[in-house]
Amino acid sequence: MTYKKYRAQLEAMVGKKIDAVVFSVDIGLDPAAESGGRVTESVVRKRELIEYLRSKEAMLSQRYGYPVSFLFLQGGPQVAPPR
Repeated sequence: MTYKKYRAQLEAMVGKKIDAVVFSVDIGLDPAAESGGRVTESVVRKRELIEYLRSKEAMLSQRYGYPVSFLFLQGGPQVAPPR
């Protein structure tokens, strides 16, 4: 709603028309825990959140008139693969 409300001001600030909005999100998934077979309730909820947000992309894009998408980042420490 905020992007829609301030779209004209945002476009003036960046100097061009907004043609898409991408929300980047780090929800804190731990790939080491998942690869070790330890799928906790927290991991399940985080996976459900990813699915939920992705399922809303088309509806949000239609509502706001430009593509809306979610980019899920892995911001945790990089774990070296086992040798």
